[in-house]
Amino acid sequence: MSNFRALITNFTPGSSKEVEFIVQGPPTGVLVTGASFFVKSRPEDDDLDPVILKELTTSDVPGTGYISDDGSSETWTVRIDLSNADTLAIGMNRMAFYLQLALDAFPDPYIPFVGTIAANARSIALA
Repeated sequence: MSNFRALITNFTPGSSKEVEFIVQGPPTGVLVTGASFFVKSRPEDDDLDPVILKELTTSDVPGTGYISDDGSSETWTVRIDLSNADTLAIGMNRMAFYLQLALDAFPDPYIPFVGTIAANARSIALA
């Protein structure tokens, strides 16, 4: 159910990027009530000072994203909107990210995705 080697790429610094996470087959009847998407320079960095933090609900907020399927249809689906400023903050650096879900039936958060995020190199024409 979890992906602990996920990779987000295929964007250039300063461009927007939409990322969708899908968890297949969550426990029956367990709904996602909230989600947080963290990007940090290093995995061991404090969660209180991330490079990017997106707090998500079932309301679609442009530039943030939302929980598009809370588990009602046997999947959890979350969309993250990375803005131009977000991808500039990431730049060409490889950073750590994770997606944390708040579940209605469990007191502890669930982390289904952990991985790295980095922009593609830009092509430079040499004269």
